[in-house]
Amino acid sequence: MEAPHGAPSFTTHDVTGEPMNPRLAPLWIVACCALLAGCPAAVSPPLQCPQQPAASPTKSAPVMRPFHALPLVDARSGPFATEEQIFDAIVRVYRDHGLAAAGNVSLSQSDEILMPFCDKTRVVARRFLGGAAIFDKHMTAFSAAFYGGRLDDFVQHFESKAQAVEAYHAFMATLLAHEVAHGLSHQLESPGRSNHWTEETRAIAFEYAVMRQLVATGRVPQHWLGLIERFNRALLAGAPAGLVDALPKAAAEREPLFIKYYPRLQRAGAAATKTGKNPDPEATDTVLALYTLVRLEVGAGPNVTVAALKPRLEPSLGQIAARQLARANLEPVEHTSDGHLQVKIERGKASWILRVQARQSGRPAIVLRSSHPDAVAIKRRSAVAELLMRANEGQELSNFRINLDSGDVTLRSVLMIQQGSVDAALQTVMRKHIEAMEQWHGAIGQVATQGAAPAKIANGILARTKAAATKEAP
Repeated sequence: MEAPHGAPSFTTHDVTGEPMNPRLAPLWIVACCALLAGCPAAVSPPLQCPQQPAASPTKSAPVMRPFHALPLVDARSGPFATEEQIFDAIVRVYRDHGLAAAGNVSLSQSDEILMPFCDKTRVVARRFLGGAAIFDKHMTAFSAAFYGGRLDDFVQHFESKAQAVEAYHAFMATLLAHEVAHGLSHQLESPGRSNHWTEETRAIAFEYAVMRQLVATGRVPQHWLGLIERFNRALLAGAPAGLVDALPKAAAEREPLFIKYYPRLQRAGAAATKTGKNPDPEATDTVLALYTLVRLEVGAGPNVTVAALKPRLEPSLGQIAARQLARANLEPVEHTSDGHLQVKIERGKASWILRVQARQSGRPAIVLRSSHPDAVAIKRRSAVAELLMRANEGQELSNFRINLDSGDVTLRSVLMIQQGSVDAALQTVMRKHIEAMEQWHGAIGQVATQGAAPAKIANGILARTKAAATKEAP
């Protein structure tokens, strides 16, 4: 099997300077790698070693290369041999920095695609290790499909073909980190929270944070960051003449342009992958140039960690509330002028407005407030107050209230945010809140408008509730 291009090539000698027995060479390599990696060879997984060239006819000292000069290095076990190992190392970085959901993102290979993409929590990528042959095939197809052949002289932007191939390895590994970020956003974000610009620029920030962490831990060589920059500059050189200078410099101006062209890029990319021809070069050229400009700017910017970027993926309390309303099929949801969520609920003859407030500051909480549609007349307010006092005896998570000045009746539930799953807790609180309002909605009307006795009405409802609970108990 051909070794990854750029891997060290040497003739193995023993301590006498004579060529070593080829049967012993693999053991010698494993032992050296284990020693330099700081772990016993006994616990190292098998390595895929480069094929050994024929022994030199002249005696010479072995040419040793520093361990960090390998194309991609796992500090624990030696060179990465497969894309799966690279992917696992990337996922570990995310998980080590508090994003456990990265463990749900998987990798599959397909040489039918030209660039990696994420389908929910599955990253699909082509194999890119293996040296110059894979590099030539991929870059030729990529240049034709997305750059109109303008990347055919891509290697000329590097000091050597070997450096171009190593930069290709580094760039493709970066794209895997990018797609894992998309897999995380699919799991953690509320639908519709972000647009294409927000999502892609955030994923670029994550990809650089991950690669810097891999460098910091010795899993990839430090010069990879420079190779990634060089690869991006070579891509930018493939843009049509004058395009880069014409693009806006401010993010606020780039965003609408990116959003305009990105859906067209997706359609054009799918067609180009199948046919090798790009049906929409205008959209492709614009979006790819914006991608590359942002990558170069992020790469030249401050060293931001994965942990620091984590809050960008975590939904706010308001987004969690909106997600739970959607899951309960409570639509359409309106956004009020004071930043709250509002939805009309209908249950048979009962209908009311539910407002949801997400309180981030102070003591974080999500507050649910349902309003009875009819204000209570002054002469019946004390009777309704008695009814609500009795109703509250059966409430675990909610509380009925009446404003004695206005006659407005509300049901209020508060979920104080603690550790644990906010989604699960809010789902329970919301369900019980709606059930309570539905249960007492008619009774409030009977006492308020029909003169019904509050004690009789309340006792009947509480008795039925108790009987139902007893019947359901195991």
